[in-house]
Amino acid sequence: MKNFQSYLECPSDSVTKSIPCSESEVQRKIGKTTLYKKNNQVEQKNLSKRLSDSLVTHITEEELFFTPFHEKIPSDTATGARSKIRNFLQENQIDFHSPAANTFMGYCFRETTSATFKLDLVTVNQEHSDQLYLRCFRYEGDAGTLKHFFVRLVQNCGWVNIEPVEDEPFTTDESYEDPFGESDEEVEDDLTDFKYLNLQNDESVVQEWTDALKKESVQEVISILLLMCFNSHKESNLNLMAKFSSSIIQAVMLIMRKSDASFQEVYGCCYLLKRLQTKNNFVLKSADLQVVVDCLVRWSNVGGQRYSWNNPVPVSNNIQLQCATLLQDLVYNSNDLNMKHLQKVVDHAQTTKDVTVVLSNVIQRVQTVKVQ
Repeated sequence: MKNFQSYLECPSDSVTKSIPCSESEVQRKIGKTTLYKKNNQVEQKNLSKRLSDSLVTHITEEELFFTPFHEKIPSDTATGARSKIRNFLQENQIDFHSPAANTFMGYCFRETTSATFKLDLVTVNQEHSDQLYLRCFRYEGDAGTLKHFFVRLVQNCGWVNIEPVEDEPFTTDESYEDPFGESDEEVEDDLTDFKYLNLQNDESVVQEWTDALKKESVQEVISILLLMCFNSHKESNLNLMAKFSSSIIQAVMLIMRKSDASFQEVYGCCYLLKRLQTKNNFVLKSADLQVVVDCLVRWSNVGGQRYSWNNPVPVSNNIQLQCATLLQDLVYNSNDLNMKHLQKVVDHAQTTKDVTVVLSNVIQRVQTVKVQ
């Protein structure tokens, strides 16, 4: 086969030279170049992993000892541990933010309590080698709620093998005879509702809570909202709250209008509105619906909120979804709403699919009304 002249450019002393080669020489060089590229890609991936793992903060055993909650990660790398943590938070619909590669900030809720957590992947030198650990800090809120969250997390990730933390059930002495002669079925029903308040015993409590939402401190407001959300799961309590729905909506809207309202406040407001919505007398005016729209946008990726000490989770999928479903159920014939920013939320790459689907339906419905 007749040779031909080909030219491969290669740098030498910052000067590019043209070197004539045979066809076989070209193929051999191309093969080497391809192999080099493949090896280089693998090496780049390994390097990225090593660099990623090297970002893990190193602490002493003394520092680890004073961490409220921590757990040894026996086999996973930092990359694998991050993936497991992220999956757990997403699967359990826990809003979180990662200000750094190996740090997760977020909120956990349990009945009438909540906690703000910070998860950190760290290494500790033990037996002449670096051992990976997960530690958890409580920024604010209930320590018991945080412990319950952390135990579930490390169990789910397979880093600890202990029995799940369960609340001890309320039991009665078998020799006890109730003076009112309740049947076994009634006793069982009472035990099921035992953890809920019976607001019918004093209906003024609901009005006192509603008034307090307008004037108490942030922490008091959060506590009251969580109390109302939790106790609304008893049907008689929800029916009573529905009687005060107008006052409750007015108080909730005052909170949701605040640009500096905390995550727990807005989360509690949205959840309470969704509970009240199940009752027939629930109505939101156009101005109230606009507050819901603005709140949704504020807590989305286009809202412009930034991570800070006071706002560790600037974007909330839960708040977006609660607001979106409220709009989907309530927006039918209103053409007074300013919906222009909702389309930006839909178009944003990081908006979750469930929010995008619901909002698309709302936008289409409003646009149809305006055309008519």
